[in-house]
This record gives sequence, structure tokens and C-alpha cells, in this order.
Amino acid sequence: MDTAFIIGNGESRNIYSIEKLKGNGIVYGCNGIYRDYPMLCDHIVAVNSPMYDELAQWHNNGMNLHNGITTAKNLHRYME
Repeated sequence: MDTAFIIGNGESRNIYSIEKLKGNGIVYGCNGIYRDYPMLCDHIVAVNSPMYDELAQWHNNGMNLHNGITTAKNLHRYME
């Protein structure tokens, strides 16, 4: 797939029906997006330790086994 969507946590995401993005490309979300859209993102990026811990707990409790979780620390290796 050549299309990717990157969804932040700003208020502007409420303007669009972002649920319609699923199936039309890879969907990346940030931090707590899973709270409002638990099945939307294919990958979630956490930018701080508390958020990563929260996501890991959610993921490990079987709430969402289909998406990957990436930390900002892990992203640095892709930028070198």
C-alpha cells in the first residue's frame, strides 16, 4: 500500500470522520488516540514513558492485538 495517514491528538481530528481511513491506507496514530478509536490505527507511536506504559498495558491485556506500538526512542534508529 502506498498511502499512509498520520493522526495526531489535536482538536482538528474531530472535524473529519477519521474512521473512514481504515482500509484505505496504513493508519498511524499518536499517544492516546486508542482511547477514542481503539480499532483505527495500524501503528501507534508513544512519545513518553508514561504513555508507552499505558499503551503496553492496554495491548498486553488483549484489548488490541493487531497494532504495533513504537516509542519515540525506537524511531531514532530509522532517522540515522
